[in-house]
Amino acid sequence: MDLKEVARQGLSNLRENKLQSILTMCGITWGITAVVVLAGWGIGLREMFGEGLTKIGKKLILVFPGHTGKEFGGYKAGRDIRFTLKDVEAITASCPSVEYAIPSIRRYFITKRGIESRSIDTRGVAPEARIVRNFEIAQGRFINQEDIRRRRRFCVLGAEAKEHLFKSNDALGEEIRIRGISFKVIGIAKAKGEQMSSFGSWDDGQILVPFTTAQALLTGSRYLWMIQVQPYHKEVAKKAEAEVRKALANLHNFSPDDEEALQIFNILDYLIMLERMTTALNIFMGVVSVVTLLVGGVGVMNIMLVSVAERTREIGVRKAIGAKARDILLQFLGEAGTIVLIGGGAGILLGMGMIYLGQNIPSSSTFFPEPVLSPSVFLWAMAVMIAIALFSGTLPARRAARLDPVEALHYE
Repeated sequence: MDLKEVARQGLSNLRENKLQSILTMCGITWGITAVVVLAGWGIGLREMFGEGLTKIGKKLILVFPGHTGKEFGGYKAGRDIRFTLKDVEAITASCPSVEYAIPSIRRYFITKRGIESRSIDTRGVAPEARIVRNFEIAQGRFINQEDIRRRRRFCVLGAEAKEHLFKSNDALGEEIRIRGISFKVIGIAKAKGEQMSSFGSWDDGQILVPFTTAQALLTGSRYLWMIQVQPYHKEVAKKAEAEVRKALANLHNFSPDDEEALQIFNILDYLIMLERMTTALNIFMGVVSVVTLLVGGVGVMNIMLVSVAERTREIGVRKAIGAKARDILLQFLGEAGTIVLIGGGAGILLGMGMIYLGQNIPSSSTFFPEPVLSPSVFLWAMAVMIAIALFSGTLPARRAARLDPVEALHYE
């Protein structure tokens, strides 16, 4: 029996059981729609959080000073740890897994340009911040070593900071006043967009200045806000973290296992945790979708069992004139597949439409994930469709194939 004939008989069976077939196909359609939409949103969630984290830094480790939680070496617990450039030098000298260790200074300052005045997150950074923090320059240049050495009053504007201060006007080469001190704009960073960060403002809204200039003119303090570390490879990130903790423990006389002395945030740890969370979420959503589809599959099975019972004499006649059990099996499997294919195809189209709407409807939530149309989503939907077709069609098809032709011909 060819596929054309199988499809024809499947459609004929649908017409004979219109209401039941439509209701069953609705179940299949809704189930496949749920598979497509939930899988698309799961991928979107993973991409949103993953990209948001890597925009901060792909291999970034943030080290914040804390206070000692244990007595050590004759020192009492509760001492504040405060970072200086000596800490950066100690990490660079004694941590072989660390590629970059750079100081970071942060304050909010009133920044003026003409009549525009805003409180803007201002960061004192080193030239390596361009690599460690994934900054790309749209215009001009980034801060260099000569700027650090000479404590130049230069600054690089994030895309949003530039928009706030200059709007559509050219900013390169212009001057702004930070805390009443004039700074020349030497660069404008490319927009990064939304970031998964709780460490202050997004990079687009910041102003970057040489950290030596920030210490001398803006904060008047030698202390750092934090130290940013980048390991050579992702595989040695945990080793680099341990090396940093040990180096700073030796310098500040606290126990290396004192968790309160340092607050360390490893971006790779968050990415691993994110992967586990999204995997668990996808499994949960997949189970919900499959359960929904199983209900539809039971409906298809019911239709096919009714069809077998109603067409017993027809099956007997076909077997009597030479049809093999395999032909009968394929016929009823094909008819179940036709029902699932029509309902599933409608579900895929409906799911695509819902994902398209989700991508184009503005969201009031900053961190609401945008669903993704991915080939893996359709492969998953097709795999589920095939599984449901086999599940719903196998039992009725095997029952039909096993009918004895003599008994079937005498069936009333």
